[in-house]
Amino acid sequence: MESDSEAEQVTLILQGGRAERGIVLSAFDGFVTHFVRALRYHHRTSSTVDVRRPGRPMSDEELATAFRLVELRPGSAIAVLEPAAIDDETTETLTPPPPPLAWRNLTGLIEAIEAEEPIDASVTDELESALRSLGTKPRLVVRVQSPGRKLEQVLDRARIKKIRSRLPQVTARTSVETAVTGILHAIDLEPDRLAIRTPKGVDWPCFYPSDFETDVLSLVGRRVMVRGEVIAEPGRKRALQIIDIREVPEPEQTTLFTEAPVSLESLLVDQGVTRPQGLSRFSDPAWEDNEESNLFLSAVLGELPEDDVRP
Repeated sequence: MESDSEAEQVTLILQGGRAERGIVLSAFDGFVTHFVRALRYHHRTSSTVDVRRPGRPMSDEELATAFRLVELRPGSAIAVLEPAAIDDETTETLTPPPPPLAWRNLTGLIEAIEAEEPIDASVTDELESALRSLGTKPRLVVRVQSPGRKLEQVLDRARIKKIRSRLPQVTARTSVETAVTGILHAIDLEPDRLAIRTPKGVDWPCFYPSDFETDVLSLVGRRVMVRGEVIAEPGRKRALQIIDIREVPEPEQTTLFTEAPVSLESLLVDQGVTRPQGLSRFSDPAWEDNEESNLFLSAVLGELPEDDVRP
């Protein structure tokens, strides 16, 4: 199938033991899965959007990875891609319209690799997995071409190792344990991550064990308390490795306390008050005015008798 588009186009040249004289279908499926994840994670780490939102929760990330296969050529495996759709930011008032989000996301990743900028570990992990799916001696050539511009990068295991070496070397894990309370407003199942926004507006990224998934899914949008260890990994911000997570129960509204204003007349009726009570109403009939009682009052009021004043 020949592409009739003269706009943005991406060529991926896949090479390796499972990509000779064509490509094994399972290898191609694995490569596409990890390559799309790498694009998705690059979009997340280079922007401030929530991982998951109400309504159309993944629409922005779908646009950031929206490529279609327009041609598959023989000779190892050569895949030609084009952006699948114009993203939401395109309007009739912009001439010419901005490039699709998928195109900007991919070119941004290629430019970051070319400029030897630090790249999030989640992105390099997926790129390495994409290479691994191609078998022995894997190699990926990425060419992006648009009117007046061409970019090309070659990725292999040595290049991935070099990209990782540019990440800041920090302690992989600390022993500091802390607790965070807030709204569980974002969740990602690939990998197991979530985000909690505290009442002060601080957003805590968290990692959780896979066996917590059922509980985590039931707590989305609720106020939770998590306990975990503060961790720092190369290319990532400070995060929590969750040890325990539980819902913070909402206060129950009872008849004892109410936010609705209650009139004085209603309160008098409820308490059976029909006339002024006088000071005697507040006295304890069993009270005896003696030394023991005075010592009790001194202890309650934080005062000492005059004959027991201390320096």
